[in-house]
Amino acid sequence: MRSLSLKKSLLIGAGSLTIIVAVISLFPRPYIFLSEYEYLDKLAYDFSYGKDSGFHNYTKIYYKLFAPYRDRPIKLLEMGIFEGGSAKLWEVYLPKAELHFIDITDQYVKHRSERSKYHFFNASDTQKLEAMARKYGPFDIIIDDASHLVSEQIASFQTLFPHVKSGGVYVIEDLHTNYWVGNGGHGSRDDPKAGKGTAIEFLNSLVDDVNFYGATTLKCHTNNLNSSIVPRMSYYALHIDSIRFYSCLSVIEVK
Repeated sequence: MRSLSLKKSLLIGAGSLTIIVAVISLFPRPYIFLSEYEYLDKLAYDFSYGKDSGFHNYTKIYYKLFAPYRDRPIKLLEMGIFEGGSAKLWEVYLPKAELHFIDITDQYVKHRSERSKYHFFNASDTQKLEAMARKYGPFDIIIDDASHLVSEQIASFQTLFPHVKSGGVYVIEDLHTNYWVGNGGHGSRDDPKAGKGTAIEFLNSLVDDVNFYGATTLKCHTNNLNSSIVPRMSYYALHIDSIRFYSCLSVIEVK
């Protein structure tokens, strides 16, 4: 009996070890035993210039923000391809996602794969942007990492935000460029100023939309809308759940 029990224990132990080895083999060796943040940050460092902790550290935000989407068949759209580093990043980090990327040219693209669908046109052409979103959306995640011109950041948001799913997020990266004249701001790196007409000003105005219902009804939620107030509410007041500002980045969540 003891020998049978021992054999059974050894078989169970061997089986468990096989499972553990199989699971570990799914991960590239440098990524084993990293925390979720460290894992995403390492991927960003390896594949995508600027998102990792060595530069903008957007990964510190994204590992929490995108956690609910990790193993779901979601749709992601990112504006800005360049060499394709972000495409490679999201292919690994969001293994079940349908991935779309927009850029004005394929001149610099180095990474191509069947996972990522590339669309080449000028995103400032809002008609083409709208047509693309209608065809492939709605999206769970949209990231604007394109021209960083304030006029295009605003126009892209106005065009694409209606194509974000309920519970989804719209992210605008590199908002620090709003403070420079060359991008549509009113200052420079030595004397940064945002001011009128910038995406920063536009996003700040959306805070008023988010608070409009509470300011008019004294109810700071919109679960049961007062029908007499609805006609006075803007599209954004009806559909934005929250706006979050981080250093150089903003996240707008859809109700």
